[in-house]
Amino acid sequence: MLPDTEKITAAMSTLTLKIRSDPGTYVRPRKGLLDFMQFPPEIRSLIYEFALVEPKRHDIDHKPSCMIRRYATRHNLFHPPPFLLQNVSISSDPPRLVTERLANDLCNCNKRAGMALLQTGRQVHAEAAPIFWSQNSFCFLSGYEAITALNHLLRPQYRDLVTSVSVMGPNFQGRPQHVQFADGTEHGPVPWSEFWEAVSKCRNLNAVNVPTVALQFPTRFHQLAMQRSTLRVKLIDLIPFAKGPGFGASYSYDLENLYTHFFSIYAQATYRVPSVGELRNAGTEIDSDFWWARGNESCHLISTIRETIEDTCLDLSTYTVEYSDSDTDASDEPYFYDAYAFRILPIIEDEKKRFLRLETGKDTFSSVKFYGLPTSRKERVRFARERRAENEEYKRLNGMYRQHSFDKEGCRRARKLREEQLDEETAAALKAYNKASSALTPATLQKQEKKKALKEKKKSMKDNAENRRRERKRVQN
Repeated sequence: MLPDTEKITAAMSTLTLKIRSDPGTYVRPRKGLLDFMQFPPEIRSLIYEFALVEPKRHDIDHKPSCMIRRYATRHNLFHPPPFLLQNVSISSDPPRLVTERLANDLCNCNKRAGMALLQTGRQVHAEAAPIFWSQNSFCFLSGYEAITALNHLLRPQYRDLVTSVSVMGPNFQGRPQHVQFADGTEHGPVPWSEFWEAVSKCRNLNAVNVPTVALQFPTRFHQLAMQRSTLRVKLIDLIPFAKGPGFGASYSYDLENLYTHFFSIYAQATYRVPSVGELRNAGTEIDSDFWWARGNESCHLISTIRETIEDTCLDLSTYTVEYSDSDTDASDEPYFYDAYAFRILPIIEDEKKRFLRLETGKDTFSSVKFYGLPTSRKERVRFARERRAENEEYKRLNGMYRQHSFDKEGCRRARKLREEQLDEETAAALKAYNKASSALTPATLQKQEKKKALKEKKKSMKDNAENRRRERKRVQN
């Protein structure tokens, strides 16, 4: 017997083996853990606010990991703002807004987060919904989009909680190409009287941002402003500057032709309209013509800001492009038009200088916010270093750089595609040959039949010989 065996056996007899329960069985929660609803209401409100309240859609920038941002930084291109990288389709029967985003999740920076919190339970929804609807600013690209949402999509109890509405897009009429009707029809100018009627249904509304064109027909707005003397109104217009034809008016909206979005920047012009309460305190006479005059002042400000930006912020150049149309008769005279190119000057050379105070007149200044500016040189250098480090690590693991791996994979796919095409061509040629050889002469057919009969005879003789051999072997055994 081995030494100390008795001591070891005695020690093992005191051990207790604990078997864990199966994963599928119910495990009681440990004492001391708090349920979410056991938190004080003030703490829950802070959690709801942190999860649901976001900046305005126009103020959300690309995330550092966004593919659009990384591509623009890599190639030193303009950064298209996230809120313009989506299109909206309006259906009238039934009323619905369908948002189309970039394929393959190239950019989801503008997508609201935390919305699943509102669906976790009735009590959570009852507590969180007022915070979501009252503390967020709801932004639209078109007046049509806002009318559809406020009149048909929002429940009255939610619409009454809305406090801020904003409409801004790269079109001075308030109907950019980003928003289309599902039936493909063109509905013309936005009926701003209907917009103000829809906005008036928001009982707690205290701030509205609209394009200048919304005050060209100010009768309904005048009624709303007189009813709510503290309503804050700003006229915001997005001025596009795109390389190509139609400088100052054209912009990119096609998500399939994504590359065109990297050649446009935008300037936001803001004009504050005084509230009725402020005007009454100043003793100003208020009527519909007063708001119409404010709209004209904003139009003049937009023109001045555009001219100032062209003179101080951009280095413009033009080039001539020949218009080509396959449907045009070759005998027609060619049509030429001017296209524009520009280079941004150091005053707005990167996204850190997006806020600019421009002198629009004698002792007159206006604040302008730019969208789409490229990243700073420091950011581009940092990004280049990160890419180099990633490539070196990729080479260490795979024996080649990432681009070489992509090229090799592309060559492999091209070679496989060519082989498939050759196989299809060979099969088609063989099929055509068999079809052509089916119409044979009688002599050839007779020769083939004799050959086939001889082949079958040889096979039969071989089978008979094999059967006789097996029979002899069986008899001998």
